[in-house]
Amino acid sequence: MANHDDLQDMEMDDYFEDGALRESDPPKPQKNLTEKRKQRAARGKRFLILLCIVLALGLVIGISVYVSKRRNDGMRHAEKLSFSLGATLDSAEKNASLTLVEKSEYASLFSMVQGSAGIVESRKDTEVMGVQLPQWLIVTQVEDGMLSEVTYYNFELLEKQPCGTERKAYLDPQALQSIPEIEQLEAQLGLEPYCVRYDAEKRQYREYRYCYEDGETENITAYRIKVMWNADGTVQSIADERIDFIGTFLRIAEPVTSGNELS
Repeated sequence: MANHDDLQDMEMDDYFEDGALRESDPPKPQKNLTEKRKQRAARGKRFLILLCIVLALGLVIGISVYVSKRRNDGMRHAEKLSFSLGATLDSAEKNASLTLVEKSEYASLFSMVQGSAGIVESRKDTEVMGVQLPQWLIVTQVEDGMLSEVTYYNFELLEKQPCGTERKAYLDPQALQSIPEIEQLEAQLGLEPYCVRYDAEKRQYREYRYCYEDGETENITAYRIKVMWNADGTVQSIADERIDFIGTFLRIAEPVTSGNELS
């Protein structure tokens, strides 16, 4: 009969051989419930972030469009009015969503708007040489009851420098003769138009004002460049003219004459 201790040792050996007490093989990796929840939460967070970005972009675009439509953009208003050249004044107002008035709120513009068919002016002020003006002004003319001319003035350009935008040197307009588009020409000049006029023939007149310091005299020299565009977008004429601001400032006023002169 086998010894009891020997039998016990054999049973233990069999037990170990069967692997009952051996370190069990690691289970196949499986995603537990906590990890799955974490992944779902991460996906949800990314979705919310993307949604917030889309909503923010939509809000920015919406505000930009709203501000663009609500702001007092004189150039845009004048262009919209010009689309109705040849139509009645009432139709032009309706199509441009504008209301023309007969008089300016600024006494200094009385002679400028006298005889016009109606005007629109900015609600915001600017100051040019101590004179209060609207930032911009639109003046219309009619012929045979139809809108024949729309003119836009940008007084805000003259607020910092009444002589025009400051440049480093003289700008030769003849060098711009071959430029086919308005945007390209203005980019070459580096100037915004002080005046834009649309007429019934679909032509467009633009005036630019600038000044520079003369290297010899150290005086400010001012010019205006005048460009006429045909209906097909080609340049009809381009020229410049020196503005004699100093002569205007120093000119002696004409004597006042009236029927009440003293004898």
